[in-house]
Amino acid sequence: MTTSRDAREKSITGPVLVAVDRCIQICSARAEACTLAAREVSDRSLKELLFELADERGLQAVALRAVVEPFGGGNPSGIRMRQWHEPRDRNDHTILDECMAGEQSTLADFEVTFTWAPLSAMPMDVRALMLSAYGATLRTLSELRRRA
Repeated sequence: MTTSRDAREKSITGPVLVAVDRCIQICSARAEACTLAAREVSDRSLKELLFELADERGLQAVALRAVVEPFGGGNPSGIRMRQWHEPRDRNDHTILDECMAGEQSTLADFEVTFTWAPLSAMPMDVRALMLSAYGATLRTLSELRRRA
């Protein structure tokens, strides 16, 4: 007899585990990028937004890690942050543009990752966390565009 725990263990292996680990990388990298950007901007509301986004992405990475650690995941290596450009004229508008480009890149990273393991193949809690992270990225990009 197969229990729901047995089914869950089988579903958090192989491609699903790789996809979740990649999403952890994506969230961790964006948390770092948002923190760096927040430290540089002078506009107080933008600074607060970027620090909030950094916290949100960090919490998403922690939540994903907690779900997959019992199955050997949650220790992704090679976190790649989108190259932080060093333009000559470093102002809030330039940093905001870079953040928008980073969020667009993040959306593309998520979409590629979702092809590695279909969301339908994931346990509901894992799927919900990954979709939440993707949705947060869409909302962030919309908010950044509104401020641009």
